Amino acid sequence: MGVILTPLEMTGKIGEFTAYKRKGSDKIIFRRRTGPSKKDILQAPRFEGTRMHLSDFGACNKLTAGIRRALARIKHLGDPNFTGALNKAAKNIQEMNTEDCRGQRRILLSRHRHMLSGFQLNSNYPFDGLLRHPLSVHTDRTQASATVVIPHIQPGIALALPWQAPFYRMIITLGIVGDIQYHQNGFHPSVTTYPHSIATEWRFQAAESEKTELFLQLQEPLPDDASLVLGIGIEMGKPDRHGVIGTARYTGSAKILEVF
Repeated sequence: MGVILTPLEMTGKIGEFTAYKRKGSDKIIFRRRTGPSKKDILQAPRFEGTRMHLSDFGACNKLTAGIRRALARIKHLGDPNFTGALNKAAKNIQEMNTEDCRGQRRILLSRHRHMLSGFQLNSNYPFDGLLRHPLSVHTDRTQASATVVIPHIQPGIALALPWQAPFYRMIITLGIVGDIQYHQNGFHPSVTTYPHSIATEWRFQAAESEKTELFLQLQEPLPDDASLVLGIGIEMGKPDRHGVIGTARYTGSAKILEVF
């Protein structure tokens, strides 16, 4: 691996070599591509195990994409790398499927919903470390609904926010995530829908706030091989020069409350 020190500004592939930039550095890395060719991986008999592994991992990506869609309203509050942690969780669920052969293993979230309940989207500032008083959560699968009661909040006691933005609000989101099923043309989710969300008003970080109840209900059909994913996030805000409060970038925290 070499580092280009001249003013050459170029990234991409050049024959057997690849030029790229690495996060945290302004230098261009230049290296020779190694390993088997794409054709070998897709066709050579010796890579049959690799193909099955890649197929199974593709199912994990499908489940992760469905969960991210369900959390669309709050996913910007998570760490940049929480997708990797979701993929790992999806793989753990897939490994529990002993019915299917490798390369065709479905991911049956509907049988293992508890494995994602409580999933934190942040490592440095997890949601549970910011809101110290417990939430009251009631879910009803038959009604496809969820109620979250946010307790009376005293700043510095019930809520400890490390960011300087003066305002915050709570957001809950509810979405449907289908099991990942295998068909002749590959893996596909059993159902795909868009989530619903609701938020509190913006609150001044240094002021007390009263108990608040947030309610969501979906109208879409809910098949047995689909799960409801309920998430919550704390979003920070600051006013612009016109006094309009907008989201403060690179702040906030979120988690999956329940999967039911």
